[in-house]
Amino acid sequence: GAGISKNDGSNIIVINEGLIDATMTFGPAIDLAAGGVGGVDEIINTGTIQGIAGGLVRLGDGDDNFINHNGTIITTSSQAVNLGNDNDVFTTFGGLISAVGPVAVNMDNGDDVTNINGFAILEGILDGGNNIDELNLTITGLTAAKLAELAGQPGSGVNPDGSLQASG
Repeated sequence: GAGISKNDGSNIIVINEGLIDATMTFGPAIDLAAGGVGGVDEIINTGTIQGIAGGLVRLGDGDDNFINHNGTIITTSSQAVNLGNDNDVFTTFGGLISAVGPVAVNMDNGDDVTNINGFAILEGILDGGNNIDELNLTITGLTAAKLAELAGQPGSGVNPDGSLQASG
């Protein structure tokens, strides 16, 4: 079973500032999809979430929000993060999201948004899944002159504020 699981339609907030260790179980560390019912859920991670399951952090059926503040999410399988169904938002501000399998983040079903900011490290594929998804990358550490130069190049997708637009 999962370390933290929800199996009804309630709303849940998970705040991790330490360690959620699911290396002794074959289930996800956090499974908000267990009951197959909705609810608006939120996960805030500043610590470490680790385990051996695929879909280590699984969001449920609902418009969920997952914020990773310099936290670490590591699985020895595929899919460190699975956004599940509906329209979810995954935002990371630095930290490490890693999967031994090919997919680190699976946006799965729904019109999802993934925001990658700062010095985040994503080890594995970001899979857009189904429907229409949005990926926002924020570039840091560039001088204003270099940023303006990049933004001025046709087709670069770089905005003057340092954000990056990608499509396809």
